[in-house]
Amino acid sequence: MFSEFVCKFLCEQEPRWFTTERLKKNRNNRLYLDYVQHKAGNTLAAPYSPRGNEKD
Repeated sequence: MFSEFVCKFLCEQEPRWFTTERLKKNRNNRLYLDYVQHKAGNTLAAPYSPRGNEKD
């Protein structure tokens, strides 16, 4: 929920810079913010996408 909030907030504040549009052809030059894949158990992540993990 936190990632979704941050992504939607950024898109509202700077719609020329950020988007949550999944289709590349519809994004223009905006940076894609993918909160859908940013959760435990998902294996798709950008190289610099921070994710939490369980501590031993």
